[in-house]
Amino acid sequence: GDHDDNLPQINTEGTIDSIVSVNDAAGFSIVKWTGDGNDATVGHGLSSQPELVITKGTANLATYNSWITYHKDLSTNHHLYLNTSDSEQNGVGDYFRDAAFSSTVIGLGNDIYGPNVSGTTMIAYCFTSITGYQKIGSYLGNNTTNVVTTGFQPRFLLIKASSHASSWYIVDSSRTDDNFLSPDLSNAEYTDAGKINFTPTGFTLTSTSYNNSGYTWIYLAIK
Repeated sequence: GDHDDNLPQINTEGTIDSIVSVNDAAGFSIVKWTGDGNDATVGHGLSSQPELVITKGTANLATYNSWITYHKDLSTNHHLYLNTSDSEQNGVGDYFRDAAFSSTVIGLGNDIYGPNVSGTTMIAYCFTSITGYQKIGSYLGNNTTNVVTTGFQPRFLLIKASSHASSWYIVDSSRTDDNFLSPDLSNAEYTDAGKINFTPTGFTLTSTSYNNSGYTWIYLAIK
């Protein structure tokens, strides 16, 4: 069921039972399950289908050490890795099974390096868009001024080129929208002034940076 009190709940809606902590009003849940190595579904606890899912195994880290990431605007059954700069990868349904995603479950494949490793405790962070609070989307780069509308002024923005190799980038208003961090790198923050500007209705890109012409860029924006 759906819960807004963030207390862990047993969820039996998938082929694998999960434990979920849910803030439905914020469009966010944390899901824990034990992988079975098969095509499977796992209940996410939200009241609408997740649009961004970041998964990680907690054991066997020497082998299964990637942060496998689903985003609604990737090609069907494709995924990204939060810890690499790789472009979207074709999981051919063995990582995420897009057709199995629903308002109650996420769809998992059977690959031994995927998000359902047999016998391993798996964690998923699930996000969905909430009007006026959080937006998961994408934009097409154009090498010039590019206005992206989220419906609010972001305080946190995570972006990555999904169609091409690029780092991930995080910018937030607490550090000003000129300072960037990259989740896939160990680098300290760096300044790239004026390249992304938060606006009352979203954010604007002003140059070729994070805006390469013809590139598809995915994002998570939070108010």
